[in-house]
Amino acid sequence: MLSRRSPVARLVAAAGFMIDNHMDHNGVTTTATVTDVDGSDIAVEFWTEDDYPVSARFTWWPDQYPAVDEQIEITYDPDDPSYVIQAGSDEDRVLATSFAVAAGLCLTVAAGTSIGAVFVHRARSKAARSGGFYY
Repeated sequence: MLSRRSPVARLVAAAGFMIDNHMDHNGVTTTATVTDVDGSDIAVEFWTEDDYPVSARFTWWPDQYPAVDEQIEITYDPDDPSYVIQAGSDEDRVLATSFAVAAGLCLTVAAGTSIGAVFVHRARSKAARSGGFYY
């Protein structure tokens, strides 16, 4: 069962790295006005480079949350301006790295389980050929 999760974790990790790379190369950093703070969920309003108003929500990672009407730096995806991250944030890379590590651990457990199964099968076969018992 763990080996089935590993491909999913690898796909999520790859997607996270691709999104982070996309935002690093194509993201546009601008100033936004905080319109709502609900725990770590922050709502902002800003104008795109093309002078379109945008409202967006995103998760704020640091412990000190901005106040309503505060100006903050954000980076948005020009292909989808509603996708916003805090300017300079590595949250996608952190999440992708976490999923990559989880995928590696799942793969290691799956490989160890497979190798262990081969050893147990060989031991049982050897015991059966020699007339002994293997529990």
